Parts: sequence; structure tokens; C-alpha cells
Amino acid sequence: RVNFWTSTANNSYRALLLLSAPITLSLLARSGLDNLGMIWMTHQGIPTRELGIYGLATLLAMPVLLIPATVSSTALPRFVERARAGTELGAFFLWTIKVVGLATAAASLLAIALVPAVIGLFFGEYASAVPVAQVLLLAVPLRAVTVISCTLLLAVNKNKRVLTVYVIEGMIVFVLLIYLVPILGVLGAAFSSLVTETLISAGLLAIANKATK
Repeated sequence: RVNFWTSTANNSYRALLLLSAPITLSLLARSGLDNLGMIWMTHQGIPTRELGIYGLATLLAMPVLLIPATVSSTALPRFVERARAGTELGAFFLWTIKVVGLATAAASLLAIALVPAVIGLFFGEYASAVPVAQVLLLAVPLRAVTVISCTLLLAVNKNKRVLTVYVIEGMIVFVLLIYLVPILGVLGAAFSSLVTETLISAGLLAIANKATK
């Protein structure tokens, strides 16, 4: 009887499954955490209008998230090439972090400046969504660091660490939602995302940087 997980013939399938799991989870993480926030706010009895405000704020932050998502998909094979060759992986990783971080930060700051005008022009009745969207946009550059760091860990076969980090991220944001939503409402959900991204991005950056040594 052949064991699927130890058979040499199935090593490539095992590797594919181990790689696809964290990639899939990373794609779902951001929207999943936002949905978790919506579910918890509903449980807390937040009015439907307030939920709409949070949904609109999340939608406005999404375009900026395309920057790290796009870069990570192109960076993965390059990280793998350098990891196999053993050449300048650490330097290339830090360079990628700097470029993507700066580009995402610039886009976020521009979006933060434009959000009041955009909401005033198209969603005037949801003016209170402005501070919520701006807080979520502050978290986007941190998300960029998280995404690129996870991509590096995938490239050096540290898939389980990526899965562990996303589980921890979900636990942190849930605890923050419990405490902040009753106090700040939808703005509390936005701050939950910001604090979580700050902690996770800092931890992942340190782990990924160590993995390149």
C-alpha cells in the first residue's frame, strides 16, 4: 500500500498542495477578515447603514491592494530562482519590499486625500465612511509588506509558517473586534485591521528576512 504523502512519485503533488494552501489562504485573508468584521458588527447589533459605511470603505481600499497582489505574483518565481541559485535573495527581497512599500504608500496617501471628494461626489449620504476608509487605507502599505514577506516564505518552502501566521492574524483581529467594535463601532473594525496588519507585517518581515540568511 502506497502512502500518498511519502511516496516519491507523489512528491510533486504534495508540494503543490502545500504551496496552494497558503496562497489560497493569502488571497482570502483580507476579504475574510473584512467579512469577519461585518459578521461581528452584525452580531453586535450595528445598524445596517453603519454596515454599509464599512462595506463602502472596504471597497474604496481595494484598488490600492492590487499593487502588492500583482507584484507578489511576479515576484514568487524570481524569489525561487534566487533561492535555488543562492545569490542575493536577501538583497532582492529587501529591494522588493522597499519598492512595493513606497509605491503602495504613495497610492494610499493619494487615495486618503481623494476619499472625501470621491465619497462627497458619488456617495454623499455616506460621508461618515471617510474616516473609516482612511484608516483602512493606512493599513494597505502594511498589507503590502505582509504579502511580499509571505511570498518570500513560500519561495523558500516555509509554507507552514505562512499558514500559521494567517491563523494568528485571524485570532488577533477577532480579539480586537470584540473590544473595539462596542466602543467605536465601524471605526473600531477599521482600527482592528490597522493594528493587526501592523503586528503581522512586522513579525513576517522579521521571519522572512531571517529566512534569507
